Amino acid sequence: MSPPAGNKGGKESTGALPNSRKVIPQGDPSALQGLKFLFTGTLDLLDRNTAKKTVEQHGGSVITNMEKTDYIVLGPNCGPKKLDTIKAKNLTTITEEGFFQLLEGETPAVQTADDLSGAIAKPMPTEPSKGKAESQKEEKEEKPEKPKKTTSKSSSSAKAAPAASTAKSGGNERKKEIHGKPNVLEGMKLLFTGTMNTMDRPTSKKTAEAHGATIITKLADTDLIILGTKAGPKKLQEIEEKGLRTCTEQEFIAMLKDGASGEDDEDDEQEEEEEEEEEEEEEEEEEEEVKATKGKKRGAATAGRGRGKKAKQSA
Repeated sequence: MSPPAGNKGGKESTGALPNSRKVIPQGDPSALQGLKFLFTGTLDLLDRNTAKKTVEQHGGSVITNMEKTDYIVLGPNCGPKKLDTIKAKNLTTITEEGFFQLLEGETPAVQTADDLSGAIAKPMPTEPSKGKAESQKEEKEEKPEKPKKTTSKSSSSAKAAPAASTAKSGGNERKKEIHGKPNVLEGMKLLFTGTMNTMDRPTSKKTAEAHGATIITKLADTDLIILGTKAGPKKLQEIEEKGLRTCTEQEFIAMLKDGASGEDDEDDEQEEEEEEEEEEEEEEEEEEEVKATKGKKRGAATAGRGRGKKAKQSA
């Protein structure tokens, strides 16, 4: 909700009114309906908590973003940076008395540039230490929060493993969980090492646990080790020396989706190898039988020709 018409900086002001009140006036419950306020500097009757409570009781709200306010209630001892912002953005400011006028349904007096300059130089008759403490507290309240760095982990992973950069750029969402068949990893002890390209490390562990696996840190106790890119050389050496079972991240994801465990995959591979060996043996036996048959036929033909020659000679 915008402030009443004529209250912006373009209206000629009647100047800041002195505040001779002893109590805070009680206005209509909707006197400040939809208006947004910010309080700064030292005020006579209003501390920050009382100011906020009074605004909310009359339908308004107190915010910390100066540029989104309808009114800035300005008292002495305001910080110079805030005054510079108010002047630069042409923001509407009123005194504590002007705020009370709003409560009573009246049009408040908007402060002029001269009034704003005097907000630093003219302290009001209050305890200096109190005004300073409130001003410092306000500075903390109005200081904008720094944005949280949520991509530091993924960006560092992208530097360590080139393949991970595609995940960050939009090809894969590294924090997206993979949902496979329930309990497909039931009872298995897993360990993740290296950089995962599809899921980051925390998401990989969470996904494994959601499908019944237990995450451990000791290589020798694992049932299966999921190897990402850039795995440590010491771990790779230990894996090779101890003959530990490993799979890639993509094989791990396929295991989740297809419902196949690592043991089943190894059994299938072993069966395929055995079948291939049997087929090779059968082919060799067939070749030997064919050779033997050909040899017999040649021997029979040779013997026949020998008998024919003898018969001719006898004749």
